Amino acid sequence: MNSNSVLFQIDYFIRNSPYKKVKGSGNIGLSDNSVRSYKSLRRIWDEFENHIGGTVHLTELNKDILQQFIHWMIHLKKYSVNYQGQLLKLLKSISKEAERGGEQIHDYCNHIESYRQRKIDRIIVTLNQNEINKIKALVSFSFCLTIV
Repeated sequence: MNSNSVLFQIDYFIRNSPYKKVKGSGNIGLSDNSVRSYKSLRRIWDEFENHIGGTVHLTELNKDILQQFIHWMIHLKKYSVNYQGQLLKLLKSISKEAERGGEQIHDYCNHIESYRQRKIDRIIVTLNQNEINKIKALVSFSFCLTIV
């Protein structure tokens, strides 16, 4: 795998995550959740490259490729808006880290923008204790029916 490929750089980033300095806290080593997010990006980017039928290098990470990636995430994968934005943010982090490490990147990598769902569009579903108990009873009843 070419060291300028996006997948190589994601793998490199994950391998070196125990040695990364965490902004703000000054600690060393990314959290397990952060590493898990980068592993998800790796899996998803690999799937995207399979979809387009080729390897993408950092020097090719231009507006057209990113638009294809966004279109793929929205229409084919149907990822939530916030998840799409998180993946773009991680991709930008990978490209910036690679550039700091001496890799050539496409100028557009500096302009990758994340996004998220507007708060007024969010629907938050909450259940009260009575509703939770009804669901538990229904699950128990369903379980009993399958045994009989």
